[in-house]
Amino acid sequence: MLCFVYKWLISQAATSGKHLSKGVHHHIQKCDSCREYFQFCESLKKRGRHDASALTDAYTKKLNNKLSVSLPETRAPQPKPFHKPGLVPVTAITLLIAVVFLAIIFTRPQRETVLPLDDISKLANAAAPENVLMKLESPLENEYFQLKQALDSTTKFLVSRLDIRLGQQAQ
Repeated sequence: MLCFVYKWLISQAATSGKHLSKGVHHHIQKCDSCREYFQFCESLKKRGRHDASALTDAYTKKLNNKLSVSLPETRAPQPKPFHKPGLVPVTAITLLIAVVFLAIIFTRPQRETVLPLDDISKLANAAAPENVLMKLESPLENEYFQLKQALDSTTKFLVSRLDIRLGQQAQ
């Protein structure tokens, strides 16, 4: 049989916390070796949880003991008497906030809602499809233009550095 594959699947399910497939469950019912391995993996999960909680509890207790020993003894601070704020300052602050809020609302500039006829005709001309299409540039045209500029600058650089005389006789 392919028990090593099923054991690997059992191990992966135990590690990741996922459920086993029906095929693996069916195999576990038939195969004693894989059933024992499945039970071993389940016991490892339970022991791991128990050991982890025991370790962290013991570590926390040790850490708390070390901290309490290392810190100097201090007395708890005495609580200060609570004073209620006066009604006048609270009211004054509330009114100040209300005045500032209302000033912001009412001092905003008003927008003009009526457009003159000249502006409407300019807007209509600017939104005409042929004008919009003329303003848009194709990404391919931009790419071609940039490549052409790069090639021209590279050619000029190489000609200036190499001093090649094509079509002329060397003297």
